[in-house]
Amino acid sequence: MAALDDTEAVVRAATDFDWSRFDLRLPKAEAVIAGLRALPRHPLVWPAGGWGKSAAPGREDAFTAGAQRLMGSVARGLDPARSGGPPRLSSLGLGAQNLAGPGRIVADYFEQFGRIFQALDPAPAGITTGPLPGAYAAAATDLSAFLRVIGDHWSDAWSVTMIGPPPGPGLTETITPRTLLGKTLFTDRGTGYRANEVARLWGLDLAAARRLQPGGRNDCGGQAFEQPGREYRIDCFAYAPVSGSGPGAKGRGAAVLAELRIVYSSRTGALSERSPPAEIWYAFAVPAGASPAERDRYQRATQDALRAALKDADLSVSGAASDQGFRIKGKGQAWKLTAPLIDHHLADRDWVVMRVLAD
Repeated sequence: MAALDDTEAVVRAATDFDWSRFDLRLPKAEAVIAGLRALPRHPLVWPAGGWGKSAAPGREDAFTAGAQRLMGSVARGLDPARSGGPPRLSSLGLGAQNLAGPGRIVADYFEQFGRIFQALDPAPAGITTGPLPGAYAAAATDLSAFLRVIGDHWSDAWSVTMIGPPPGPGLTETITPRTLLGKTLFTDRGTGYRANEVARLWGLDLAAARRLQPGGRNDCGGQAFEQPGREYRIDCFAYAPVSGSGPGAKGRGAAVLAELRIVYSSRTGALSERSPPAEIWYAFAVPAGASPAERDRYQRATQDALRAALKDADLSVSGAASDQGFRIKGKGQAWKLTAPLIDHHLADRDWVVMRVLAD
């Protein structure tokens, strides 16, 4: 029971920690993660062979109750609706800067909770009857639901890939421009907006954009910029995992993979709260170390990915691949999608940039 109680205490400390702005309390956050990493990797609760070494004679009922509590605690630790957690880059408004510490913490948190949950599976220890298999299955169902919500988020989907073999089907996904473009950027008044929904994003006036000030639970993981009266924009960042040599390794965590900008600007007068966007801007980071030929292929691939994603949103896209771009139609409106260009707006990387403009 001691090992079980100690594990529950560590998990509870991680679950109870307020992760909403953990970037402002990195030493404390790192200490919580260190506690998770210090838990025995295998076996965590019961050794092969079942009950003999896991619970003292006469303590099986207490052990079962404790194991059930721990299963529930681990699942709750990944509940995106839980106040203050789990750690998510979308809650920080960091954009492309200062990712090293926070990205590593998010990666380790998800990996450790996945590892602990898998170690709680009673089946490998030969426990197939009694309350524990059903309790584990119920917790796995909850955990799968939580991971699907996080995995559908533009800036947080990468973290789900850190959790290892999932407890349910359909959760393993490589983060690519194509998979990102169908994900939810943010939620406004209970309604989600996906990255490929140009018609709906174009319907967000300036007043709605101000409501989506980055730093909230459902935002796009980005930053807001304003030149009063002239320009307002939201930059929404999406990330891909970065591998290190192991949990807690330097360089492990997340790197920016894509950026979506919603830009409001006026050349003729002051912006009003009813002003629609002037452009929607899609940018994808060229893989580090890409040769010129690989960069050209990536440029074409991201263009194809965006075209396909727009069609998924019931928009028509016409025109052949050329320097002239494409036309987009939908919801009684029309836009121009510019041809992809290479840009260097963020240091040390090439970016493929495409812009959606009113036609």
